[in-house]
Amino acid sequence: MGTAFDDFSERACTRYFETLANLSEADQKARANRRLLYHVMIRAGFTNYADEWWHFDYGNQAWAAQTGSPCARYGGV
Repeated sequence: MGTAFDDFSERACTRYFETLANLSEADQKARANRRLLYHVMIRAGFTNYADEWWHFDYGNQAWAAQTGSPCARYGGV
């Protein structure tokens, strides 16, 4: 996926590999895998926190704000 889990460098941004030219083979694979994960999760109704490729939300306050829902489906756990 291009970084370890919980990497907080700029490489962790969901769109990081979308902005680069001349990607290595490993980076092209990471970009393809991130695209797949992103699109599957979005189609399932999740939202993505753009600074972390692995961070998706559903039903919480962040999800409600991104989707325009009038309220979260559940509160803090």
